Amino acid sequence: MFTTSLLAVALAAGTSSALFLWLLEVVSAAHERTTWLVWTLPVLGGIVGYMYQHYGNGVEHGTSLLYEQIDSPTQRLPLRMAPLVLVGTLLTHVGGGSAGREGTAVQMSGVFADVVAGWFQSLRHYRQHLLLLGVAAGFGSVFGTPIAGAIFALEVVAVSWSVRRTMIIPALCTGYVAHVTCMAWGIRHMVFPSVSFDAPYLHLAGWAVVVGVVAVVVALVFERLKRGIGTIFETRISTPWLRPVIGGVVVVAMIHMLHIREHAGLSLSLLQQSFVVSIAWYHVVAKVMLTAVTLGSGFKGGEVTPLFVMGATMGSALSLVSGPVAPMAALGMAGVFAAATRTPLASTILACEVFGWAGLPWYLLACGVAARIPNVQRNTV
Repeated sequence: MFTTSLLAVALAAGTSSALFLWLLEVVSAAHERTTWLVWTLPVLGGIVGYMYQHYGNGVEHGTSLLYEQIDSPTQRLPLRMAPLVLVGTLLTHVGGGSAGREGTAVQMSGVFADVVAGWFQSLRHYRQHLLLLGVAAGFGSVFGTPIAGAIFALEVVAVSWSVRRTMIIPALCTGYVAHVTCMAWGIRHMVFPSVSFDAPYLHLAGWAVVVGVVAVVVALVFERLKRGIGTIFETRISTPWLRPVIGGVVVVAMIHMLHIREHAGLSLSLLQQSFVVSIAWYHVVAKVMLTAVTLGSGFKGGEVTPLFVMGATMGSALSLVSGPVAPMAALGMAGVFAAATRTPLASTILACEVFGWAGLPWYLLACGVAARIPNVQRNTV
């Protein structure tokens, strides 16, 4: 019965991720082709805010709610959580809001896992396990990194070591099946360059530590700025649906006044550019600010892809004094993700899955430093 439920969770997660990624590609392409769509962001923000104000009671905390139910199950995840976050994220990206995608995939997969857990009385005892599998399947399928997805699910949620030991193989299997299912629907993930590390060991170790330390600064600034903006909007604007409207106005003003159109949306072109040429430091600041305002004001979407862009541009900027750009961008991308989520193992494996395993010790060092320095509150992504 548990094996059948594992397969059901994986198939549902892979299919939902495929649908989401296809729709996201459609709306992102529309935004790129139609420059005036950015002006609709305040209106789209009002729609997102209205949906959550009137239909999102109990699900507004999104991924945090899912993690809370894994840690201490008290209530079923409402089924409306999946379509709300899907539509909310797509509307955010139509207007060019700076947000990610993994939060949407993880929430949808978590809801489907909870549905599976409720099918049979015998599965209710395994609800925590199935929700964990939903996180692994959602993360692994949306990025095409099934190993990192499995480890992320077991590392990001505060579960006991006995649960982690028991669930590692099922999580790997679920993540892989979900990934294969997503690919079977014709989805192709972003291809990153294969990164080689040819410098002397001491040189690489030194820069890996530097990247880890700077990654903490980037993650800390982003986390505090996002939470600060969220607090200001919640305390100063009493009408919930009006918050993303004003946030959309601020984002549009920033994009046009600061000429940072390339930082809107997923910013995948900027991410790819970071591995080719050294990026100026202000790209990091722009992405941090735009993402903090977008998510802090109430728009929907994940944080991981923006964190990838922040990290890659940060590492690319450091390459101006360190040497080859691609290794530094890869270290920065992994390091900022590790610092923000406090998941050094998942961040290391993710980097290896997308860049190649040659940099394993350097990713592990950078992510270990980034995740173990205090004062960064874990983001739920």
